[in-house]
Amino acid sequence: MMIQDAVSREGRQQQLAVTILAVFELLLIVATWKLWTGQSAFPMVPLLPLNSQSARLLSDQSIVMQSLAATLTPLFLTCLMAWTACHLRMAMIGWKTITGLATLLIASLLVLQNEHRLQAWHWFFMVGLSSSIVLGPCNWRRLLCLQISMVYVFSALSRFGPQTSDMMTWQIASMLLKLAGLGRASADASVLSAFAWSFAFAEFLIGLGLLVRRFRQLAAVAAMLLHATLILALSPFGLGHHWGVLIWNSMFLCLLPVLFLSQSQNDAIHDQKRWFRILASAVVLIPLTGLIGFADNWMSWQLYSPRPEVYGLFIRSDAIEDLPETVRPFAAAPNPVDDFCSVRLDRW
Repeated sequence: MMIQDAVSREGRQQQLAVTILAVFELLLIVATWKLWTGQSAFPMVPLLPLNSQSARLLSDQSIVMQSLAATLTPLFLTCLMAWTACHLRMAMIGWKTITGLATLLIASLLVLQNEHRLQAWHWFFMVGLSSSIVLGPCNWRRLLCLQISMVYVFSALSRFGPQTSDMMTWQIASMLLKLAGLGRASADASVLSAFAWSFAFAEFLIGLGLLVRRFRQLAAVAAMLLHATLILALSPFGLGHHWGVLIWNSMFLCLLPVLFLSQSQNDAIHDQKRWFRILASAVVLIPLTGLIGFADNWMSWQLYSPRPEVYGLFIRSDAIEDLPETVRPFAAAPNPVDDFCSVRLDRW
């Protein structure tokens, strides 16, 4: 009877976590709708390398690209809702698998169509979605907990390095000090540097704490306070960041109590040990390779990191005027012996 109750709790916990993932994926797509409908000021850049003929075929102006942009996103949202409904109604495993695979396939096609869609939040959803297809509720919860822990660990590690005044953490620190009425301290470089180091170290400890059963709930509460602070600093009352950033932080405020503060904290691996170990290894190793410049920054959870992007976009200097006005300021001057300019996607 106790085993059945535990399984039932795990199932309800998965239902709630799946709903949170799906709702926030939907909200984030709505907040960045131009990116998903081909209306973004920045041109679409296919993820895979293409020859000139294929590039023309998949350009923003081509009928092929416009048709894909008009159909893939609505189809993805439809599959997303079907996948969520299957979990909420406790449908048969087969239906969960079919809708999950369809959702994952279209989510991947959207990224292949435009690599700028490989946002940290979309990658987070894709990892959670793919693991739900092959893992049961208990193992899926454990993997999602590991995934969340890695977000904090590698986000912090990516900021362990030289501190510069243009770092996002410095801007956040300055704004929080201003909101606290400490305007003079908000301009002190030593204070801001100390805050940036403290912020990264605290985030690192939170990530480690979430991995240890004894400190898990305390770390979860600390993480929720961290996200609440970030939302305040990045809100319209602070730095006025894009709504997507606020929604991303709000998602963690909802997931943390469900996964880490609930009564169900069973750490045993039930069946599917091979799949769990493969996925757990990927969840750890992919962001680890980002620290050595292999994986993309977003896939490596290098959030607010001063590290340069791994994948660069270059454009001929005589084509800068063809860029949208909102993008031109982020095109750097070419090197003396080169005709190509780099475009800072992370700054844009």
